[in-house]
Amino acid sequence: SSGVVESYSLKRGSRQWKFKTGGTVYSTPDTSDGRVVVGSSDGWIYCLDITDGKPLWKFQTFSAVVACPRIHDNTVYIGGGDGRFRAISLADGKLKWEYPGINAFVETKPLVTDDKVIFGAWDTYLYALNVSDGSLAWRWSNGTLTLNLSPAACWPVAFGNRLFIVAPDRAMTAIDLSTGKELWRSKAHQVREALGISNDGSRVYAKCMNDTLFAFSSISSTGELLWATSCGYGYDIDPSMPMEKDGVVFFGHKNGTVFALDASDGGIKWAYKVGNTIVNTVAPINQHSVVVTDFDGKVMLIENTSKD
Repeated sequence: SSGVVESYSLKRGSRQWKFKTGGTVYSTPDTSDGRVVVGSSDGWIYCLDITDGKPLWKFQTFSAVVACPRIHDNTVYIGGGDGRFRAISLADGKLKWEYPGINAFVETKPLVTDDKVIFGAWDTYLYALNVSDGSLAWRWSNGTLTLNLSPAACWPVAFGNRLFIVAPDRAMTAIDLSTGKELWRSKAHQVREALGISNDGSRVYAKCMNDTLFAFSSISSTGELLWATSCGYGYDIDPSMPMEKDGVVFFGHKNGTVFALDASDGGIKWAYKVGNTIVNTVAPINQHSVVVTDFDGKVMLIENTSKD
């Protein structure tokens, strides 16, 4: 929230460089080809050199940028607070295309798959744009006019021709990637905004609002539940996405605990309390190590030294 983007040594935790933007940074950076891209509430999208943090280019929008960028094939895909979604050249920061038809701001990290870029916004819609020119392939709505029930905070995931989202309406939805039509939709579990997928794509993870992480089959036509693990974390609406690495699923919650579960059966491998506030989406390094940040401003590397 200080508006600073920082780089730390993974081995030692020492700061390598920092770059100050003109506003707060709620955007999760993405990296590719020696570059770091991040948005700021000052209305600019920044591209920094990953070795020293020096700016390589910046792109001005018309409002605060709180969305997370996704870099794919040397293109930066990112939503804005100005009702626009953009594709920007990673090499030089030049605009490739923009889609102006969004009626609210974007905060999510988009998904690029099947020649489409997919994201939700706080206008009740999920959008699929063609990556070639930014034209609208389709858009989907859960039918509500209530903006705060929009599928806007979760990071969409997909496997094959199936796209998955969760939202504050407490429903999980599977959508056909090609057409935008619903394949199935379920309110059987109190899911909200935290969503992830296994490395092999076979399982979709969703965090429940009370205690439980669920794993669903990504190929089932009915949303088959593969396992459910009660972690005892209580009530939680923290959009900290479950992230799998090397057969372990990691996630945090609003009361400061990070969990590691066996991806195959949901067994709890360990839980570690890092503080008393919201844990952001974690960044696993391998099955034993995960980088964690929280709302108190701490950056931590947690390791399972028992290696179980």
